[in-house]
Amino acid sequence: MRKRTHRCPRLSTENKMAAMVTLKSSAMEVEDSISRGSIEVCRLMHPDDANMAGNVHGGTILKLIEEGGFIIATRHCNKDRRKDDEVVFAALARVERTDFLLPMYIGEVAQVHVELGYASKRSLEVKAFVWAENLGTGNRRLTNSASLWYVPAVWGSDLKVIPEVPALEYSSKEEEERGKARYEMQKRARLDKEEHLEEVNMTLTSRCPRRT
Repeated sequence: MRKRTHRCPRLSTENKMAAMVTLKSSAMEVEDSISRGSIEVCRLMHPDDANMAGNVHGGTILKLIEEGGFIIATRHCNKDRRKDDEVVFAALARVERTDFLLPMYIGEVAQVHVELGYASKRSLEVKAFVWAENLGTGNRRLTNSASLWYVPAVWGSDLKVIPEVPALEYSSKEEEERGKARYEMQKRARLDKEEHLEEVNMTLTSRCPRRT
């Protein structure tokens, strides 16, 4: 008795072209969703991620946040790059704020949501939110939030020139104004800190006895 074999129907040229168009449009949709200014980084927490208390080490969470910030900031800095341009990488310049709201436990999934907040001419604000997910129960809770600032830099170059940051599209004028206010606040805080350190340096220098 002959066995029946099932052959896949051959696609016509028209059907092949239609399938290629469908795949191309799907790929474009995925690309568009990535370029909206937010990404997510997920990782399962293992026993070697534990601290002395048995919870997830804070350094592990900070590393995930910084990696997510590096990815989204570097991607944005190269958004308008041409083929002949040098590759720009985002360098972490300042951690504005980091809040540890709740502990994360071993066996949970760390879901790091990172988004662009504000872009000045030479720096880029990144905001991060971390959720812990229990895969068994499905419960999720916000454990961390952070605000970081990156600056674009060309690696392997002796020039100390920081390229300009591409313009960022905001959902509203109010969002842009809030971002600008945060930028001015952190800039003022940085300058105040530099001035304070300079004053302390001068005070210590003046108190040191001079050798004759």
